[in-house]
Amino acid sequence: MKTHCLPKELLGLPFMTKTLKGIYDLVKLGKVLSQPRKNRDGSASKFIEIEIASLPIETRQALATKNTKVGYDLPAVQAAATTAAQIKLSADNQEKERQAARAESLVMFEKLPDWQKTGANAKMVIIKACHAYVTSHRLAKKHGQDQFAHEYVLGRIDVAPWVRDEIQHLHPGTLRGWIASEYNLGMMGLVNLHGNRKDQGKIETWNKTTLPDGSETAPMAEVIQALILKHPHINQKKCNEALRGLLPNAPRVNDKTVKRYMDKWKMKNVHQFALANNPDDYKNRHQPAFGSRSEGIDGPNQLWEIDATPADLLLTDGQRYKILGVTDVGTARLKYYVNKTEKARDNAFIVRNCILDWGVPTGGTLATDQGAPYISEHFERILSDLDIHHHICAPFSGDEKPHIERSFRTFSHDLIELTPGYCGHNVADRKAIDSRKTFAQRLMTRGETIEVSIGSAELQAFIDRWTANYHNTVHSRLGKTPNQALSEWPYPISVISDVRALDMLLVETARRGGRLPIIGKKGIRVNGGFYIHPALGIHTGARCRAFQDPTDLGRIIVHITNEHDVWEFLCIAEDPKRTGISMAEVATATRALHNEHKKEISRLTRETRKALKGVDVVDAVMSYREKEAATAQGNVTYMPRPTVEYTTPGLTAAREAADALDGTVKPVATPALTPDQQAMKERLKAEFEAKQNTNVRSLETESRNVKYQRMKRLREILTAGGDIATDEYDALRRYELTNEFLAMKGMEEDRKAMK
Repeated sequence: MKTHCLPKELLGLPFMTKTLKGIYDLVKLGKVLSQPRKNRDGSASKFIEIEIASLPIETRQALATKNTKVGYDLPAVQAAATTAAQIKLSADNQEKERQAARAESLVMFEKLPDWQKTGANAKMVIIKACHAYVTSHRLAKKHGQDQFAHEYVLGRIDVAPWVRDEIQHLHPGTLRGWIASEYNLGMMGLVNLHGNRKDQGKIETWNKTTLPDGSETAPMAEVIQALILKHPHINQKKCNEALRGLLPNAPRVNDKTVKRYMDKWKMKNVHQFALANNPDDYKNRHQPAFGSRSEGIDGPNQLWEIDATPADLLLTDGQRYKILGVTDVGTARLKYYVNKTEKARDNAFIVRNCILDWGVPTGGTLATDQGAPYISEHFERILSDLDIHHHICAPFSGDEKPHIERSFRTFSHDLIELTPGYCGHNVADRKAIDSRKTFAQRLMTRGETIEVSIGSAELQAFIDRWTANYHNTVHSRLGKTPNQALSEWPYPISVISDVRALDMLLVETARRGGRLPIIGKKGIRVNGGFYIHPALGIHTGARCRAFQDPTDLGRIIVHITNEHDVWEFLCIAEDPKRTGISMAEVATATRALHNEHKKEISRLTRETRKALKGVDVVDAVMSYREKEAATAQGNVTYMPRPTVEYTTPGLTAAREAADALDGTVKPVATPALTPDQQAMKERLKAEFEAKQNTNVRSLETESRNVKYQRMKRLREILTAGGDIATDEYDALRRYELTNEFLAMKGMEEDRKAMK
C-alpha cells in the first residue's frame, strides 16, 4: 500500500497550493509530514516525499481518485512493461559482468611488475582522496571533482610523497576517467599498459638476478654502463665489440640496440654522465652556486686571490709567456703581469708590487690553488713573515677563488682579440681554429698555446692600460667602480714604507727544500761552502735560516730564533773563497753557449710583420673609455687613503739585514789566512824581493805574475759587465780557489799598503 507521495502529485488538490513552493511551505509549517527520499543505494536524498496519512481527508480522497486508473492495459503499455523488464534484466547482467571483471582484475593485478602496480595504487589513492574531499565538503560530484583536481595541482591536497612523485599533474577529465575505469574494471582499469615491455630487452634481462638486499643485477647492462663511464666518448660499435669480448656467452645484439640503450641511460643519468665526461663542465652547469665567495668582504685588502692563465702566449721573441694575476676582492682591483715563468719568486714579486701599490692585507687572506709555486717553502715563508693567512683551495675547486678566474674571462672576452698582433693559434694548433673556440676558451684551457704577434713589453703596456680603464668601470657585484669602492673606505690602510726591507724579505733561502742549516764548528755549510762570522760562535749547533745575497755568492744573511721563538737577524756570514763573486757571474759561463744559439734564433725571428692598415680599434676603444671615465669623474679627485706603518718580526729582521748589506753595520774583518796560505805568501814574497835585487829573472816567478795579472784582467772585464770565453771563465774560477791566487793577492795588497 502506498504511504507517501511526491509533492508534485498534490498540486491543485483540495486544501493544497498550485506551486511546489506552497507545498514546501506547508511542510515547514508542520501542517503535513514528510521524510527524505531514498536513493537506490539506500542513502538519503535531498528531495522529500509527503506522508499521505497527514493530509486532510478531502486531499486524500482527491489523491486516491487521481491515482485510480481502469482499462489502460493497451498493447503499448504492455510493450513498455516488457521493455522495462528487459532493461532491468540487462542491467542485472551488466552488473554481474562488472563484478566478475573486477574480481578477475585483482588476480591479474597481482601478476604485474612493481612499477605498474605503483602507478595504479597511486591513482587509487587519489580516487579515494577525491571521494573523501567531495563528501566532507558536501559538494556536487562534478563540481567537487573539478575543485579537487585544481587543489591537487596547487599542492594543497595532502598525499604521500610517493604518490606525488608518481602523479605530479591532474586534470578533472583524467580524474573522472580513472573513476569510471576503476568502477568498471577494478584495479586493472588504472594500470598504465603503455610501454608494457619497458626494460625487458636482452640487455636488461640476460642473467638478471635479484640480490638479497632487493637490488637487481644485469651483466650486459652493467658492462655497457661501465664502458660509458670509463670512456664517455665511446661509440656504439666499439661498445658492442667490447661487450662481446667481455661477455662471450651473452646473446648477440646489434649496434642500434646498444645505441638505444646508451642514449636511454645517458638521458636517465645526466649528472653521472656529465661528471664522467667533463668534471669542469659538470661544475659549471650542475653544481649549485647559491652562496657568494665575497660574502663578508666589505673593504680593501681583506681577501686577495692569485692565479695564472692555464694557456701560454707565444710572443714575437719566440718564447712562451703566462699572465699572472692578483685581485683584491673587496674593491675588485686587478693587477696582471706578463711573465715567462710561474715560479715562487715570480708570485712573490707580484705580491711585493701589490703590497707597495695597494697596502698590506693586514690579518687578511691570500687564496691560491695547490700549484707547486704556491705551496713552496719560499712562498709560504714570505706569507708567514708578512702575517698573511694563506688559504689553499681544494684540488679542482676553482669555485673557491672565482673572482680571479672570472677576471681572466672578462679580460679575454674584451679587446684582446682585436689587438693588431693577435692572430690566434700557431700552425701546429690549427685544429683549434677549425673548432671555432673563442680566445677566452683557449686562454682558460690548460696546455693551449696562443700566438700573439707583439712583444712582452707591448702586451704589458696594453694590460696596464686596460686595468686602468677597468678600475673606472662600474662593477656589477659592487654597483660602483673599484676606485670609488676604495675611496669610500673610511679606515687607514697598512703600508710598508721601507722597500729595501721588503725586498730583503723576498730573498730566497740558500738551502732549498725547507731544510734548515745547522751552525757548525766550521760555520754554516750551504751550497758547497762554509760561511763564517764571529757572531755564529755562541750559536753552534743551533738551526738557522740562511738567505743568499743575490749580488754576492760569498755572503749569506743569517736569521736565528730568539727567546720568543721569533726569527730575527743575526749577521752577514761570508765564505772567504767566494766573496766578491756575484750569482750572475756564476751563471754566465753556463749560459754562454746557449746565448750564442739563442742569438742565432733571435736573428731569424727578428723580422716583424707589417701592422694592419686602417683604424686602431683597440686604441679608439681605450681612448673612448678614458674619455668617458674622465667625464663621469668630473672634477672629483680621489684623495690618498690614510695609511699606517706595517711591520712584522720578519720585516724587522729583513730591515736589519738590508742595513748590514748597505754598510750601515760595521763590516766583518777579513779572516786570517791559513798556515799553508801564510807560508805560500811568505815564500812568494821572499822570491819577489830576491828577484828585485838581481838581474836574473826566474821564469817560474814571472809566469806566476803573468798568470795573476791575466786572471785579474778577466775579473775586471766581468765586473764591468763584459763577456769572456767559457774556458777562460772556468780557468778563472779554478785559479781563484787556489792558494797561489790568495798569496799573490795578499802580496799585492801588502805592496799597496807600503806605498
